[in-house]
Amino acid sequence: MKKVLIIFAVIFINLSNLYSFTNGFVWSAKFNFNGSATIPSINKEDLNKMGVDYFKGSVGYSLNGELELGYLFGSEKWFNMDNKKFSGMSLFGYLGIGTGYLGQSFSGTFENEGSSKANIFVNLNYAPVLDFGIGTKVHLLEDRLMLGLSLGGKYIIDNSPESYVYSDNPQAVNNGTGNHPNGAVNLPILSKLIMSKHLNQSFNRLMLNVKFTIEYNQPLAERVSLLVGLYTRFNIYNPHYLVMTKDIEKIIQSYVGGKNFTLETKLPSYFVNSLDFGISIGFAFNAN
Repeated sequence: MKKVLIIFAVIFINLSNLYSFTNGFVWSAKFNFNGSATIPSINKEDLNKMGVDYFKGSVGYSLNGELELGYLFGSEKWFNMDNKKFSGMSLFGYLGIGTGYLGQSFSGTFENEGSSKANIFVNLNYAPVLDFGIGTKVHLLEDRLMLGLSLGGKYIIDNSPESYVYSDNPQAVNNGTGNHPNGAVNLPILSKLIMSKHLNQSFNRLMLNVKFTIEYNQPLAERVSLLVGLYTRFNIYNPHYLVMTKDIEKIIQSYVGGKNFTLETKLPSYFVNSLDFGISIGFAFNAN
């Protein structure tokens, strides 16, 4: 076993010394596994429109595949420097497609339940979501280590995301919505979100983001290398409306102060920002 490990170590070192991308076009294909912490924000005026006490975020996950094309300005050709420490800089653009996650919780006081409280939890899973951006990378240590910074966005294509709504006190929700004209709400509920024509055309689908990456580049052949990376990304998103199911509308309309609220009520201060953190794995190819 020890001899086998030594052989693999020798092969690994030789590959690292034989091949490295030094200049020119580089494209890569990556798979990203992403954890996401939702960070909602809303002012008191918009909370009062719903009779809601607060909005809090939760943590979920998403997946996506990504294609990236860039140009490496090698240190030896463009900066007249040896590439052992600083290997150059690259400019790149990327396009990906995958899933998206937003998770929130809120609470309010029901008209006919007195002091009984129930926290409502809402998880939305979107698919597909388009991911795009442009950025730059610093290449170090003979192109083995890359530090990247990019600006981009996500565009929600999905018109009917999957919704999972549950509560820590479902009986209070059932009692509190018992007098609603469209009937009581029985949680938990797993369903598809069906948007009205107005909401489908009016809500903002675009979120903007900034992303920082650390990647390790392991050459496998003259024009192919393995990429393994870590990244974090902050997304800014203002949907303008509460994009949730009709059951959530019934719950809010049963709150003190929420009687006149509908899902078409505009909420200018409502942001559903998120902090992503994840790992990526893929392959890079020298196109020269």
